[in-house]
Parts: sequence; structure tokens; C-alpha cells
Amino acid sequence: MRLGEGEDEEHREEALGALLGYVTGLGVGAAYGLARRGGDLPVWAAGPLLAAAAMAGSDLPATALKGTDPTTWSLASWVSDIVPHLAYGFTAASVYRVRR
Repeated sequence: MRLGEGEDEEHREEALGALLGYVTGLGVGAAYGLARRGGDLPVWAAGPLLAAAAMAGSDLPATALKGTDPTTWSLASWVSDIVPHLAYGFTAASVYRVRR
């Protein structure tokens, strides 16, 4: 699917990536909230699980659509992907725990 040409396409791809990131984060958080109704995981356990789910929700579709290839990523690229997802996971787990 083409999103335009030249600079317009680049900007639209970036915007679409950001939008899909929000959808993934909201979806993972909502699924966690529904799944944890019957019990609770400690934040130290839930944080990495939520991070992994968010990473899978963003990286797997991007890889399948050939938007990226994680096998070619450098260590710095992996760190720049993992760290924000961990921050998301721990934040989401902490907020869920407080809001219960």
C-alpha cells in the first residue's frame, strides 16, 4: 500500500507507525485489565510480560509487512526498542495496580 510519494509518504508512514503504537498500547493494556480481573500479578512480573506483548504487537506486524527486519538490528536498535516497551509495561502494570 502506497501512502503517497517522496516526503509525503515518509511523513505518513511515521504518523501511521505512531498511531498503530497507540492502538497496540491501548489494546495490550485493555487485555491485561480484562485478564487480571480475577487476580493480580506483582508489578515486577507483569511489567516484562506487558512489555513483551507490546513488542510483539508492534514488531511482528511490522516484520510481516516487511517494514523492518529485526535480524538486521544492531544492539543499539534492540535497546531502543526494548527500553520504551519496558517503561510501558511497568507503567501499565503500576497504574493497573493503583486503580484497582
